[in-house]
Amino acid sequence: MEHKYKLSICMIVKNEEENMQSCLESISPLLEDSFGELIIVDTGSTDATPQIAKRYTDKVYFHEWNNNFSDMRNISLSYATGEWIFIIDGDEELVDCDRLIYLLNSMEIEKYNTISIMTKNYFSTDNDKGFALATGLRVFRNDGEFHYEGSIHNQPKFKNPILGVDIYLDHYGYAADRKEVMEKKFKRTSTILKQELEKDPDNIYYRYQLAVSYDSHQEYDLALNEVRKAYEIAKKKKVLEQGHVYIYGCYSKIAFNNKEYMEAIRICQEGLKILEDSVDLRYILAKSKSEIGEKKASVEAFRDYVEFAEKFDTLEVSKNPSLVTLYASSKHIDFAYMNIGKDYLIKEKYLEAYKTIKKIQNHKTKSILMIEPLIKLKKFSELKFYYKLIKNEDKQLLNFIKLLEQEKKQLSKEENEKIEKLLTGNNTHYEMLNKIRCSESKMRENLKKEFARLYDLNKLPEFYWKVLEINKSNLRSMLTMFKKITNANLQVFLSGLINNSKETRQQLKNYILKEDIRENDFHSSRIFVCIAESLMDYNADKNYDNEEDTIQEDFEIFEIFLKIGSNYVKNLYNESKFKLQWQFIENSRDKFFVLMNFVNEALSNNNEKLAIKYFRDAYRIYPSMIRFLRYYKNQNFSIDLINEE
Repeated sequence: MEHKYKLSICMIVKNEEENMQSCLESISPLLEDSFGELIIVDTGSTDATPQIAKRYTDKVYFHEWNNNFSDMRNISLSYATGEWIFIIDGDEELVDCDRLIYLLNSMEIEKYNTISIMTKNYFSTDNDKGFALATGLRVFRNDGEFHYEGSIHNQPKFKNPILGVDIYLDHYGYAADRKEVMEKKFKRTSTILKQELEKDPDNIYYRYQLAVSYDSHQEYDLALNEVRKAYEIAKKKKVLEQGHVYIYGCYSKIAFNNKEYMEAIRICQEGLKILEDSVDLRYILAKSKSEIGEKKASVEAFRDYVEFAEKFDTLEVSKNPSLVTLYASSKHIDFAYMNIGKDYLIKEKYLEAYKTIKKIQNHKTKSILMIEPLIKLKKFSELKFYYKLIKNEDKQLLNFIKLLEQEKKQLSKEENEKIEKLLTGNNTHYEMLNKIRCSESKMRENLKKEFARLYDLNKLPEFYWKVLEINKSNLRSMLTMFKKITNANLQVFLSGLINNSKETRQQLKNYILKEDIRENDFHSSRIFVCIAESLMDYNADKNYDNEEDTIQEDFEIFEIFLKIGSNYVKNLYNESKFKLQWQFIENSRDKFFVLMNFVNEALSNNNEKLAIKYFRDAYRIYPSMIRFLRYYKNQNFSIDLINEE
């Protein structure tokens, strides 16, 4: 294929081996059919950058770095033989090769001298983290006069007219997760900027760029100091509105980062009088209003923001090469819709919330927010769609089902069953939970065993206690399952089981009263004391007509609780060192068992005074046992110890 023009791709690089391969691969179609030549000036690489470059071109030149970007850029231009020049850096990738080739072969190009394209400056190498969008002059007619000026943030001295096109570069040079690279760039850039500002303290652009560098380095106070200076100098020279409107976006962002919200609001409002279609100023204004508690004004500002952000490509601000737009990505638009949607939910305008949340592109955020309006609007069938979006992401799945289970509480039994049938299956723990809920009793026990085999209940929310519902036929298998659960989680599960099933309470009570636990059976002892305590807690929360009869019945459990608990701590800790170590035992229940051991030991030695001391310590450490300790005291001591406290 013959081409109308030859394109010279000019690069200056240093130590870019991490990115070079991806960069050059992205532009390789430009080198086909003699359409383009690749010129690379290396300014002192100590890594494999030159070797990678030579795989793509024989025009690799070496020039010593002199702390002046424009000098290096102009050296690369001096080797260009094409009618057009394309500038790209080693940490960038060209997304639209075919469109650039088509453009340079079209009649449209004849009347232009300069072409501006779009750059996505990613905040992270993970593209999902968002990006800043900038229009940049990157393609120039090679007329022999084109060149760069400025030692840093080199500025092209271009000729009009300019053609703006939607051709994109992906730029990873300022990705925050590339800490070592970012640190080197900060030191290099800030050093040169400070040197230039010593020569020319009132240089607005360099002052602005130093503020940007400090802000990227998270030195927000220094950034605010510099951007204030840039703003004041531009104001004093009366050039802010003419050539330095870019200061507004930077200033408002840095003020926000410094929690100077009123200052950020003032700058946004002032800037919007000049940059009427700025999405960045609208976004910072909305967030600042939220931070000072003006929620209604914040939501209105977010509505205004999304109106402009959704049509960003058609706005004048998107074509302005002096402006960088930070907040036009889907990530920021999603954040605005999230705030608007939440406002509708607070106002119980569920249909409006549903329509707004549906516009969110991030499926994780959208799926979680959609639960409440779907439940309120009875759009149960759509729950399955949003569930499927996140069912393979463990953290999001747990958040989804926790919120769904909470919202389901307001529904009828029939509506709950409808949702559970919709979300039944074998692919996730939640689908299996619903399968157990919906199955006949004969199938349920086998499904529970399968559930226990497949999933770790320690990692699941407390409403999964439904899986563990106990009856006479499955008691042993459930006790085996309990051994896999930590004490804290088991206590939560047991509380749910005991509070919601009379049969479960009776089966567990029979187990406590009749089971004979071996002294050295650590796991069975651990399960035993958890069950006993849960039963005692349940009874303590109830009001009984005959408290005396009930306490006598429960005290039998308490005595077994103390006996097995004593064995449990003897297996868990070194019994011979109890007297030295008990104060350092962190678990309150374990410490209680050790102290009650001391009480019984002192009483058996007829040392009531020492027994009283340990008894008081036990009460202070575990006051939830007061009901049983009073009964214990009446049987073993001659004074009212607890009322004396």
